[in-house]
Amino acid sequence: MSVSKIIGESLEAKTSNYVITSEDNGKVFSNSGATGEITFTLPSAVAGMILRFINAEDQRLKVEAASGNTRGLFAGGYNFSTRSNVIDYVTISTLGNATDFGDLWSNLYALAGVSNKVRAIFGGGTDGSYNDTIQYVNIDTTGNTTDFGDLTQARNTYCGASNGHGGLN
Repeated sequence: MSVSKIIGESLEAKTSNYVITSEDNGKVFSNSGATGEITFTLPSAVAGMILRFINAEDQRLKVEAASGNTRGLFAGGYNFSTRSNVIDYVTISTLGNATDFGDLWSNLYALAGVSNKVRAIFGGGTDGSYNDTIQYVNIDTTGNTTDFGDLTQARNTYCGASNGHGGLN
């Protein structure tokens, strides 16, 4: 089965440096087949353009992101053969690779994430079947997720949004 079918979107493998343009809005990129580091050069801000990216050693796809003032978190995903429960983080103010933060309660991908400056909340996703669980972490403290409650129905591949004070999934 191709990775494109697994993640349900068009996947483009890049094996060398690449400049992202507004025409790339909505595309999913992978470094599959690359033998070294790849640099994705981001464009200037364009209204309505959405970019999602992560440099994960295990090449996880469909990873959900959330952030606070100092950390960016990346949760779950799919690495071509297995689902992941890993939560990684980066320190936003410095360059560097992701570091282990903790774990989701299950191996999930295609979940939604939302955050304010204190708490990151991840909901739904799939671990083979759609999921209705909402779980959270405190962004400034590494550790595993804690149960937050349940969605009104099990779902995956949707988005979260926040104004910095609360969130919607």
